[in-house]
Amino acid sequence: MNILSIETSTDWCSVAVISAHGAFEREEVGAQIHSEVLWPWIQKLMIEARLDYEQLDRLVVGNGPGGFTSLRMGLSLVQGIALAHTLPIYPVSSLLNVASQCTVAKRVMVIMDARMGEVYTQRFECSSSGSWAALDKARVVSPEAVHLRDEPDDTALMGNGLRVYPTLLASESKERASLIDVDVRPRAVCAAALAQDAVTPWQLKAHYVRNQVTS
Repeated sequence: MNILSIETSTDWCSVAVISAHGAFEREEVGAQIHSEVLWPWIQKLMIEARLDYEQLDRLVVGNGPGGFTSLRMGLSLVQGIALAHTLPIYPVSSLLNVASQCTVAKRVMVIMDARMGEVYTQRFECSSSGSWAALDKARVVSPEAVHLRDEPDDTALMGNGLRVYPTLLASESKERASLIDVDVRPRAVCAAALAQDAVTPWQLKAHYVRNQVTS
């Protein structure tokens, strides 16, 4: 299957093209780089993967939650490509994307920086078949409202919210250190593996979680 995947929900810009020739990726961190690098990256990766847009089977895009400007940029670009080439779009939760990268536990609490003094949180669990599912709804709260001591000891803690607000980990024991990852980011290649339900370009929406958004 030939896939173009984009993840722009955070300051980590990530693009992947997957074809019979392999997975080709470009990733870089930078708050203002999305508008500059997204289209050139896509063009270069399509060439590396030896694909024309007519050969793509699907488009995958991270739909948040995340930054308003970067999210809209990725979604708008995918919508344009889908309309031009009649392709299905598969939106993937950016929080699920982070959870799916866990290799040390079957249960994960994702905590991502939401700016404005808040974090996005959501819990996920991996089934015996290896598929990840949400245990609750994504929410946006103050760091003070996150009580990690209430989480089971075998729950992994993942996301840059733990780095931005280090006091969240103040009460965590050294034994849990192997279950903590403060640097994991949503990645386009991971989103491609998580795609399940297709939408039309007109149905594609960002999942902001809160009404007030920030770039």
